[in-house]
Parts: sequence; C-alpha cells; structure tokens
Amino acid sequence: MTRSAKVSKMGDIFLRLAQKEPEIFRKIFNKIEIDNITKVANINSGIIAFCIDEMELSLEKNPLAVLKVIEIIKNSDSFEKFYKRHTLLTYAAMHGHNLIVKALLDLGIKTYIPDEKMGKTALIHATIGGFIDIVETLLSNRADPNTTDRFELGALFYAKMLGFKDIENLLLKNKAKIITSNEYTSLVLALQNNEIKISNTLLAYDFEFKSFQIAHLLGLSISNRMIKKDISIPKILFKKYGNQLIQEDKNQLLLQAIDANYLKIVKILLDLRASSETEIEASVETEEDGLIFVSPIKASPAAWAVCKNNVEALKMMISEGFNIEVEDSDNNTLLNKAAQLNNIEAIKALLASKANIKTKNHDGLIPLKNALKNNSLEAAKILLEAEKR
Repeated sequence: MTRSAKVSKMGDIFLRLAQKEPEIFRKIFNKIEIDNITKVANINSGIIAFCIDEMELSLEKNPLAVLKVIEIIKNSDSFEKFYKRHTLLTYAAMHGHNLIVKALLDLGIKTYIPDEKMGKTALIHATIGGFIDIVETLLSNRADPNTTDRFELGALFYAKMLGFKDIENLLLKNKAKIITSNEYTSLVLALQNNEIKISNTLLAYDFEFKSFQIAHLLGLSISNRMIKKDISIPKILFKKYGNQLIQEDKNQLLLQAIDANYLKIVKILLDLRASSETEIEASVETEEDGLIFVSPIKASPAAWAVCKNNVEALKMMISEGFNIEVEDSDNNTLLNKAAQLNNIEAIKALLASKANIKTKNHDGLIPLKNALKNNSLEAAKILLEAEKR
C-alpha cells in the first residue's frame, strides 16, 4: 500500500471513529500532536496506544463502544505492529489493562505473538509487571507458560528474579518449567546488553559451562560497557568458574584486563596463575598521516602493560615475581621496549626493579640507543642518568 493510500485509510478510520465515538475521538485527537500528516506510523501508534489506555477507563461503563473502537483499530494496517513494535495484547498486558486483555482475547487475538523488540509475549510482560490477574487471564486462555523471549528466558525466570512468589506459584501450577531454554545464550545476551540484574540472577544458578564458554563470558563481563557499571559480575564468574579456565584463556583475559586498565581483574587473574611471560597474539594501533593502522603482534601481558604504559599492572606482575629480563621475539627486554616507546613511567618502574640497562636487542641496541634511534628523548635522558650511576 502506498503512503497516500495509508493516509487515506487512516483518515477513514478517524472519520468512522468520530462518527461512532465522538467523545473518545476528541480525546484522542487532542492528545496526539500531528506535526506532519504523512507520518502515518506515528499517528497509528499514538491512536492505538491512547485508545488502549482510554478504553481501560471506560470499558465497564460502555463495553460495546469500546469493542467497536477495538474493531476499528483491528482493521488498520498497524494492528499487530504499532507502538514501539508491540502488539495490542503485549501493550495492554505490559500496562496492566486486564479488561482490555480479556476483550482482545474474546476477539480471537493469539496469546503467543510476541513484541518485535525483545520477543516477549503478553504473559512475560504481565509477569514482569507483577499483574497476576492478567497472568491468570492469559493462562486460562491457554497461553504457553514456557515460551521464551530473545534472552531465551521464560516467564518463570522473571517471576523468580523479581520476587513475585504468587505469580511463580501460579506458573508452576500451570506446568511452567523453563527458567531459560539455553543458559549460555541467555547469559551471553544479558552481558552483551548490559543487563546487570538478569546476569546476576542467572549466575545464582549452578549452570555448567565448558572452558571456552567461561572464557567468552568472562571476556564479555570485563568489556568496557559492563565493568564500568558493575564489577561484581566478573568477580562472581571468576569465583564460580575461574578454576576451569585453561592457561591460554587466563593469559588472554589478562591481556584484555591490562588493555582496559581493570587492575582488580588483573589481580584476580594473577592469583589464578595467569602467566605474565607467555606471548599472546594481540593487535596494536598506530597513526600515520591521519590514518589508523592496526598491526598484529605477539606480546606477553607484561610487555603489553609496557606498551600501554599501564604501570600499576606492570608493578603487580613484578611483585608477583615476573622476570623483567625476559626477551620478546626481537630480543627486546621490557626496558628496551619502554625506551623505544618513550613510556617514561614504565622505564622508572623497571629501573627501580633493577632492570639491566645494557641488554641488547637483535639490532644490537641497548635501551639508551634504542631510545635515541626512536627519538624518545625523555627516555634517553633518564637512561643516560641511570648509566652514570
């Protein structure tokens, strides 16, 4: 249907509504701000959402009139996709409009059609809202208690999470079994979407995960978005599953924690015997003529701390007994690398730990000469003073 045809149809719906229910029509018309008559989706959304809200108030007084309005809405193009990608039923259930839910069910609306945004059915919305009367209405109309949303979570999970014991018991009575249809997927999606409460609730269960899944979950939990909001989740994950991590995963996570400067996570991983010395594949960004270049490299977590000038992480690893004279594939020690990069604080920390200032890399350069070669003048000054002592 063309836009002009939709506008024409919407106008027809307005006209019919004005003729049959002028009072409700006036309320709707006054409520909606129409900046541009061609914005059909916005007009439909406002009309339908407002109708549902208004009908809840007037249904007991004039149920036949309300059903007429529903029939008018039902004939519009926006019947199943209207307000923030809701259906009429999910919207009514989410807002606690039980009378409207009943009226819609009487019209034959299907209980299993979810909203488009999060895949939640009316039953899940009613559960989250704590509307036990709507939960009862939907279950009595054969709503499936084990349908899950896009987090792979069912109504029973949300009832437990939110502490709605009466709804939980009602769902169990109606043979609800599904907490989650896939615990790993649920937790991944919760972490990716920064859903702290869902993540914490899922972690309260004793789910079993494989080592690569644990590494993935931990990687997500220490991502920038998640950890800035709540550090408790990676701590719980480490406590429950940290001992299952293989060495390679520990080392990779250590690199990630250093990169993001999450020192508490660095400490946890070092306590779990993550290796500061083992080289791991990483990538480094360089800028040239306004362009960003990403180059793959191999670096140990300690070398990565030097590259990132993360002195506190470096000090942690030194205090754990890291051998600061370990060389990379180019025979650079940490001091040589810090000199090359002009990372002053890292140089000071390494000199304070008695790093050898005479060790040569594969080009035969000691840290001082490496600093001069790379025009790291401040580093060269500090190293020159160290040589004189």
